[in-house]
Amino acid sequence: MSCRCPWSDYKRLFWDEEYLEEIKDMIPDYIAKISGKRFLPEPITEITKEEWEKLFWEEISSALPYCIEHRIIKMKCDEYGKEREWRGIMVIFWFRDYALGVWTLGGEARKYFYIGCRHEYVELTREEKIKEGFPASETFHVYRCSKCGHIIVIDSGD
Repeated sequence: MSCRCPWSDYKRLFWDEEYLEEIKDMIPDYIAKISGKRFLPEPITEITKEEWEKLFWEEISSALPYCIEHRIIKMKCDEYGKEREWRGIMVIFWFRDYALGVWTLGGEARKYFYIGCRHEYVELTREEKIKEGFPASETFHVYRCSKCGHIIVIDSGD
């Protein structure tokens, strides 16, 4: 299953401030900067292939990505014995609280990325839940990332 990201406007070569203002409500709150289609979103961290695969398969087992995006990105890579910038395709899998990216060159995966905040969740107290407009139920758990403010909700009631 693949869908077009709501912020991927392929008719635009560069994203201007006016367009970024239009799409700001569609951008996940764990992304500090969405950038343009020729640049990478921030924050972004390069990770190993093994770590990427572990995260990807853990996430895929519970939910499909809500969006799969493709960007053409230049990166340094040692190809054919030459270290230089190569233009490759970055495929970004957007999940509920982070994204995973893989940069490919010539159809082969070369670099792997974790996109978004490395969340550190803290459960909200009963008073904080009420203040934020959530039910105060003991089975309704609300967690907020202490770094970026991203919120996840788990209703453990029957």
